[in-house]
Amino acid sequence: MKHNLIKKLDELERNEYIYRAFGDIFAEIGVKEPQPQASEAFSKFGETHRSIEKSGQTMLSSIKPMISDLNTYLNKAIPDTKLTIKKYADVKFEYLSYCLKVKEMDDEEYTYQALQEPLYRVETGNYEYRLILRCRQDARSRFAKLRSDVMVKLELLDQKHVQDIVQQLQRLISSLSNFHNDCHFLLKDNTIFPIELDLSKTCTFQYPDPLVSPYQDEPDDDPDDDVPPLDTTLVQGLEAKPSEIFKTLSPKVKTDPTMTRHARNNTAGAVYSYHERQRDAGTSGYGTQRLRLSKDAIKDFDACNLTLQPARHPVLTPEGFLYDKESILEYIIHQKRENARKLKEYERQKKREESDAIEAVNIEHSIKTLNFLKTETTIVNAGSRRQSSAPSSSSSASVGEVTSSVGSGISNMTSGRDKGLPSFWVPSMTPQSSKTK
Repeated sequence: MKHNLIKKLDELERNEYIYRAFGDIFAEIGVKEPQPQASEAFSKFGETHRSIEKSGQTMLSSIKPMISDLNTYLNKAIPDTKLTIKKYADVKFEYLSYCLKVKEMDDEEYTYQALQEPLYRVETGNYEYRLILRCRQDARSRFAKLRSDVMVKLELLDQKHVQDIVQQLQRLISSLSNFHNDCHFLLKDNTIFPIELDLSKTCTFQYPDPLVSPYQDEPDDDPDDDVPPLDTTLVQGLEAKPSEIFKTLSPKVKTDPTMTRHARNNTAGAVYSYHERQRDAGTSGYGTQRLRLSKDAIKDFDACNLTLQPARHPVLTPEGFLYDKESILEYIIHQKRENARKLKEYERQKKREESDAIEAVNIEHSIKTLNFLKTETTIVNAGSRRQSSAPSSSSSASVGEVTSSVGSGISNMTSGRDKGLPSFWVPSMTPQSSKTK
């Protein structure tokens, strides 16, 4: 509600700016209009809009205090109530914790009495129980106080929501009603239409500017004799060559033509190597750069940019590139097939990863079972094996089964792998490493 009210106030304020702008424009037209009746009508209409803007500002000044009241309600009253409720919840949790602790200590005491055994804390004075009771009493008092505070604040918030919001809405509606009544009264009294205008003079609404002198287009009587002649030296300087101008303007610097250039890390040598020369010529752009181009590097004028062949059905892009329509369609179909192939390969990879994960889980479970059975069949449990020989035999059989299952998972000659891989040394059947993602 607050955000909607702020948006409504912004719209009303922009409307007042529009009314004021209309009033200024109509007043300006009324001042510059040569017809007396039309000038009076436009001036009166402009004053009406200015009066509407003033009544709108009065309406806004009466509505804007609602924002401060709502801010107080939303930013102070409600957060304070939330903080009180949070403190109440913390104190309630503390009080219930002490009650639970007292209940546990009572149950412990009853248990020892039923067993007719002495309890150490009871024999030593039961100070812990007394402390917990005192803490529970203090937490209960704080809990009752905060509970009353929460109830009072919730009731006040409810009353403010029921009463104050209604008053604010009544104030808003009454202000808007008074504003519209004032606008209706101002527009009802100012019946200025129809307006008579001389369209032959004012059809374009281009009035003379009072700040411009009517004599500004007349030529001057006295010729301009005070203009100094153009300097001949300046003309000669402009006609000179750029190299001569640079020589005259640049400072004189002595350069040694015999000084050799060196690389950054090769200042001790006196020879400028071939690789340094090629690298500097490529990066700086100085010197002669030679590049041999064959006929394959030159595209024909009517060739497609995609296939470099003459275009049978040419298509021109907005950037000026020429393509063959058939080549473009073939390229799109090829890309679609390539994307479909990559998608299928990705799906196969996902399935392979899922199967590898399931197999890894099964192997881990088998290893855990094997380790457990090995631990159970150690020398520590020898007495239990002598007492029960049948479970021992069953455990050894299970160990054998687990061992065989693990071995079958590793061996290349079990579980039908000997048919798919008859010989480990066949190059075409040699297992390869898994593809990376």
